[in-house]
Amino acid sequence: MSPWRDFDDPEAGGSELHAHRVVSAWAEAGLDVTMVTSSVPDARRVIRRDGYRVVRRSGRYSVFPRTMLSGLAGTIGGGDGLVEIWNGMPFLSPLWARSPRVIFLHHVHAEMWKMVLPTGLAEMGHAIEHRVAPPIYRRSRIVTLSSSSKNEIVERLRIPADRVTVSPPGVEPSFSPEASGPRPPWWWRWAGWFRSSGSSCSSRRWLS
Repeated sequence: MSPWRDFDDPEAGGSELHAHRVVSAWAEAGLDVTMVTSSVPDARRVIRRDGYRVVRRSGRYSVFPRTMLSGLAGTIGGGDGLVEIWNGMPFLSPLWARSPRVIFLHHVHAEMWKMVLPTGLAEMGHAIEHRVAPPIYRRSRIVTLSSSSKNEIVERLRIPADRVTVSPPGVEPSFSPEASGPRPPWWWRWAGWFRSSGSSCSSRRWLS
């Protein structure tokens, strides 16, 4: 698996949690899984966590060209299968992976580029996501988490609808009505709404 950030990264979020949950389940089922990702400050380069191996070997941005070069050199991408996590900036695995592939694409970043990157880099990221990458991934199998995300991928990135599969991520046990443990306090659920109100990236549908 090739995600941008590791689950232990200080800025890890939903994408990293989702990847961790998935590969932990695969490892528990007996699969040999290695995650190749960017480095974590003051952390070991190679670890084993919940049954799977993590290799952190590049900086926050250099992880993309290094992973691509490693793939072209044949040091990664030649196992039984590859899962690429396309989190804004893609790894372009169709150009170098020699094994069966699947792409996890949670959502299209679109306007988020201007929210997190300075002028110049934001426009470059947007162009790569919307113009450079889509033709490369047109024949790839893409998995996303919701029908709304699928619609974005099809409409904005022009990926054929029959290449995009929706696989809902499920609900954390503590948020389930049947959970036996304590539920998160009401202010935790409302915090996401207040934090995101006024922006185009509302967390309301996840926290309600």
